[in-house]
Amino acid sequence: MAIKNPLIIGLGGVGNLLAVMLKEQGMQVTALDRQQPAHLPEGVQFVSGDVQDGKALSATLEKYDAVISCLPYNLSLAVAEAAYKVRVPYFDPTEDVKTTEAVRKLAQSAPKTMIPQCGLAPGAIGIIGAHLAAKFDAGTLRYLKLRVGALPQSPTGQLGYAGNWSLAGLVHEYIADCDLIADGKRQKIAPLRNEEILRIRARQISARAHPQDHNRVHHLCRGRRVEGKLDAGSAIPRRQGQEHGAVPPGGQAGDPVPRQFEDRRTGHAL
Repeated sequence: MAIKNPLIIGLGGVGNLLAVMLKEQGMQVTALDRQQPAHLPEGVQFVSGDVQDGKALSATLEKYDAVISCLPYNLSLAVAEAAYKVRVPYFDPTEDVKTTEAVRKLAQSAPKTMIPQCGLAPGAIGIIGAHLAAKFDAGTLRYLKLRVGALPQSPTGQLGYAGNWSLAGLVHEYIADCDLIADGKRQKIAPLRNEEILRIRARQISARAHPQDHNRVHHLCRGRRVEGKLDAGSAIPRRQGQEHGAVPPGGQAGDPVPRQFEDRRTGHAL
């Protein structure tokens, strides 16, 4: 059954772009957020809602033939559980391993499709890797390295970075345990621990994390005082005027971001 009437939850950078892309495919797109953004994509319908209200969320999902959660990693699971309950196909671009594992567990008994990690990486990069690996004879492929990165068209701030998605989710990636396959077995290792040698145009570069780097990021993401306030489990730093999808009330989303994540020229979150 073709999807014609999807609901996108969360109108941040990713949700907004997805709404435009699906609209261009001829779909009747609706977006849900706590507050309507100042610039809603043309032709996209808007409904107000809060993902923490499970009963209301389930009732809303029943009106659509698919739901895509474009929320931070710590909010998507509630949407997945509601979609499972009301038998609506579910998709998300999350990078969080625990959320992905929970959604996959739901999918085992779900009457409808449930697919997490539908973004670029994870997502498309895995499909590309599997396609390339399938071209080798069985038992001949030793390893496959794929790197994914995005350079902003207009770099800002000291890091030259662009905050196109939840920076809380980005920081979370740096402190969460990493999944890998080593010696033919799936394993987990601590983050920011290993060293890698990159060779670019005959130049050798050592990519190595200092032990203190992990502690700095860990303290930042746990909301300890680092020149400001940031609780990455709830506060979602963003550019001024950019609302975030279905953030719970309480003012977390408006907390000041640490100076190292601030664009010195504009005062915006990177």
